[in-house]
Amino acid sequence: MKSDDLLERLLEQHGPLMTGKNLHQALGYKSWAGFAKAVRGGIVEIDIFNLPGRKGRYAKTSDVANWINKLSPK
Repeated sequence: MKSDDLLERLLEQHGPLMTGKNLHQALGYKSWAGFAKAVRGGIVEIDIFNLPGRKGRYAKTSDVANWINKLSPK
């Protein structure tokens, strides 16, 4: 899948931000607890952030797509 195709698909499904189960599964974590531990340990390779007045962790969908594309051989 081309990088533009992946980004387009993720944007259609999730919008500009990803959170919750969609985020941790897209990054390859089986559980939210494992993902949260990785975030606390600083080993997640994309920017994960909180939004004021909202619960949970968020990432830009474009960052997730770019990270996934770096994993795939061209």
